[in-house]
Amino acid sequence: MVSLTATDTATDTAIDRTPGGDLAGRMSAFALDRIAPRATLSHADDFPFDLWTAMGAAGLLAPNLPAAHGGEGATYTDLLRAGYELVRRGRCLGLAVCWQAHVLKARILFHDCATDDQRARWLPGFVSGESRAALAISEPGVGAHPKKLATEAVRDGESYVINGEKAYLTNGPIADLYTVFAITGRDGDRKRFSAFLVPRDTPGVTLLESGALDYLKPSLHCGLRLEDCRVPATAMIGPEGGAFETLSRPFRELEDTLMMGPLLGGLELLLAGVAARVRPMDEPARETVGGLVALGAALRATAERAAAELDAGRMAEAAFPAYALVFRNLARQFLETVAALRAETGLEGDRFLDTLARDLIKSIDIARYAQRLKQQKLSDLAVEEDVTA
Repeated sequence: MVSLTATDTATDTAIDRTPGGDLAGRMSAFALDRIAPRATLSHADDFPFDLWTAMGAAGLLAPNLPAAHGGEGATYTDLLRAGYELVRRGRCLGLAVCWQAHVLKARILFHDCATDDQRARWLPGFVSGESRAALAISEPGVGAHPKKLATEAVRDGESYVINGEKAYLTNGPIADLYTVFAITGRDGDRKRFSAFLVPRDTPGVTLLESGALDYLKPSLHCGLRLEDCRVPATAMIGPEGGAFETLSRPFRELEDTLMMGPLLGGLELLLAGVAARVRPMDEPARETVGGLVALGAALRATAERAAAELDAGRMAEAAFPAYALVFRNLARQFLETVAALRAETGLEGDRFLDTLARDLIKSIDIARYAQRLKQQKLSDLAVEEDVTA
């Protein structure tokens, strides 16, 4: 497949702080030099803190922040392409999941919604990699469905007391800060959620084992129990009662879109690994590979268009979720075709390709319920068009 970026070679890792600087090139060089040599990273049970802080030193952990806060003003297209290079060159999808969550939290939480005091306390560590945060929204058995969430925060003077349990916190075990979503009010039957910054060492915070997850390593996950956890009222981030509208929904939409970059890098790696093993005289297999190359071009065009729409400020448009849905549906078709090709040609049993295929499938299938809801909402557009035709 054709590269998302103009260059196919590693470049100098010197930090270019100009807006739209060669972020993808620097990520490519870093991944090739520092990440790819760790061939077992996708099977590691320990997080590579040395790599993480090295990424911070190279200006790769919060490039989407303004220069005044330690970033370079990277666009969403820049981030998409950087995520692609991180996987294509680094050969580890799990690390890209950690990276993407980090850069989005740096921007959406600590730049867009935090107070000046919250930014001053946490942003420098986010840029350097010395601080890490985890979103605590989902709960055991109910996921992130707002009607079913039960964690509550009750006002007590100048504090809030939080009680509840959270599940599946990406980067949770390595985080020193949790952004906890909790009910702070109700409008009739509708729950109102606020978000709170809860440091890991806050009394009443307990990390819970989430069970062994044998995929997307070295990304780590955990649960979180909050028992009479008291935080100051100043720990609230974003508007009171509006956390889902201002934090959760934009975060999910951006995550779904920007994840196209790492996924595309992984799909390209998978295809390259299979194509290299197809015999030249095996015409049916070569035909299938050619079809996959064409499918990859469609995936790439979808990803680039979605990022461009983000940069143009059109995320709120009703049809925007279609990009992520189309990408994931095409990616599933891609993976199913690769799996069939590997079975037909005897290319199964390669540890790297097996791990990569598994991680890609898991990434694409995350939040399937939310994807179904998006499809249902898009059906309303078809009804409206039919009525106005």
